[in-house]
Amino acid sequence: MPSDDADLATLAGRTELAELIAAACGGLADRDRAVLELAYRQGLDGPDLADALGVTARNANTLVERMRDTIERSLGALLVCRGVKADPARCSELAELLGDWDGTMTVLLRKRAARHIDGCPVCGEERGRLVTPAALLGSAPVIIPAPDLISLSWTGWAAKLRRRSRLTFRTICVTSSLTPGIVV
Repeated sequence: MPSDDADLATLAGRTELAELIAAACGGLADRDRAVLELAYRQGLDGPDLADALGVTARNANTLVERMRDTIERSLGALLVCRGVKADPARCSELAELLGDWDGTMTVLLRKRAARHIDGCPVCGEERGRLVTPAALLGSAPVIIPAPDLISLSWTGWAAKLRRRSRLTFRTICVTSSLTPGIVV
């Protein structure tokens, strides 16, 4: 009987994705962070999420969708900015906007970079190549480790993950200002 355990290459790819999403989450505003925490980490939805946010159920669903869109835009901006930072010749205008950027995504940088990318054919094409909606918080379950799992060896990581997720696998977005793992 074949094993359901992911191979090392798959686990490494998932860890890299977790790191990218974690970095992109730095571009979320406080409200989006709260929605992320409640909807994915706490598992709230429908009326429970609406009550926690103090809005109607319809508004809560809208906030979740907007938060997903913001993560997608933030990830797109992060990836394009990293590429331009590594090779400023790709887009001199974005390179100038980035200046002495330290690689940390912020709300302001996300907004400025995304606005530039929306209007720049070169950067827009690059974002389209790097980020697809299906790959972001998509329909296929992806396992991304929380920080305490990253520090384990691959064998320890897999064993701990199996114990933690007997029934389902979920995506985990790691952010610095929230609790260590965010289930997405």
